[in-house]
Amino acid sequence: MKSHAETGQDGRTQELRKFGLVMGGAIGLVFGLFLPWLWSARWPSWPWGIAIAFALTGAVWPQALSGVYRYWMRFAEVLGWVNTRIILGVVFVVVFSPLGLAMRIFGKDTLQKRWDSQAKTYRVNRVPRKPEHMERQF
Repeated sequence: MKSHAETGQDGRTQELRKFGLVMGGAIGLVFGLFLPWLWSARWPSWPWGIAIAFALTGAVWPQALSGVYRYWMRFAEVLGWVNTRIILGVVFVVVFSPLGLAMRIFGKDTLQKRWDSQAKTYRVNRVPRKPEHMERQF
């Protein structure tokens, strides 16, 4: 499945309108209210100008935001790619590595990969199921 940036689509009018309104609101709230309050700084006026410009453009002429939208989606894809690798790496190091180490220390062999010199075969015979088990799967 291709993403917005790969297909070259700028988004439909409704999506561009939502983008303009959400970006306007987010810029106003984050840079106009939250960060000045957090840093005990003066209340700047520039975020409100940008927020109003985004919101008005999104409401009146959404197609004008197509270029900004395309670059924002490309940035979001890169950010998602990086975050996914970081999160999965942390989960692997914090969860799976200690779990695997503990299983090796305690001698667990859940996949039955240990060498058995007495075994004739490593094949695991399965009991065939009746076709009725497929009728109510959930």
